[in-house]
Parts: sequence; structure tokens; C-alpha cells
Amino acid sequence: MTMNGRWAVAFAVALTCGCAATNDNRGSDDMVTFTLQAGPRNLGETGKALMGPRGDKTVVMLNISGVPPWVVRPVQLYTFVYAGSCAAHGTTPAYALNEIVSAGLLSNNGMSGPFTLEKTVPLPMNTIRSGNYAIVVRTSPADQNVDIYCGDMK
Repeated sequence: MTMNGRWAVAFAVALTCGCAATNDNRGSDDMVTFTLQAGPRNLGETGKALMGPRGDKTVVMLNISGVPPWVVRPVQLYTFVYAGSCAAHGTTPAYALNEIVSAGLLSNNGMSGPFTLEKTVPLPMNTIRSGNYAIVVRTSPADQNVDIYCGDMK
């Protein structure tokens, strides 16, 4: 099984057993789950994340239920890591995780969700967990760069 396949299976197991229900769930030393909160313009949607170490980097799997109906199809989503928290982060991201822009092809039906995104943060997981970082999922520039999900990476 490929590394991507193993991550997908681990993510599915974590979601199935309810392990990703709160930010208080630390998971094992290898994987940590946290909740993604929908932004004000994406109310009613849900999101969960699973992160784990990959050498000196951290892989994050994001599973989001959907996007606002006004987002242009095919959906393009951009992902950023900010120093700080969802409640208070700076205006400039610490890391843009957009080597591959996540698009509607990653959803089950290609249009509205759910979407699964895999991103690699160029920091070791212990640095992310000991620091104060938040991950943000944003719409494309064509959709006014609206933050639609945020999760504190703890």
C-alpha cells in the first residue's frame, strides 16, 4: 500500500471511531486529530484533520464537508498555515501549502464535497504542536479569498 493509501486508511479509521471529535484529542505519538471550524460564510459545514510526522515535515489530511454554494465550480481551495490561532492570527501566512491547488477533482462528486485534501507542512510535527499554529482553507482569488475553514493545530 502506498504512503497516500496508508494515510487515507488511517484518516478513515480516525473519523469512523470518532477520534477526531474535539481539539482535546491528542491521538497517538504518530498522529493527532483536530477539528476544523467553518467560517462565517460557510456555516453549517464541518471539517476534521489528521496530522502526522513524515521525516522533518508534517503531513495533514483535511476532510471538509463542503463549500459555500457561491464558490465557482470546479472548486479550487487554497491552504495556509499561520502563526497564532484561529481566534488570533496574523495577516501573512507562515506557510502557503499550494504546490498543488486542491480542486473539485478531490471530492466524491467533483462539485460540492465532501473534499479530502493532503498537505505537507515544512515543519516537524513536534514544532507545530509545541508552537501556536492554525491551518486555514480559503476559496480561490476568483471567489474573493474567503476563509471557509480554520483549525488550531494542537
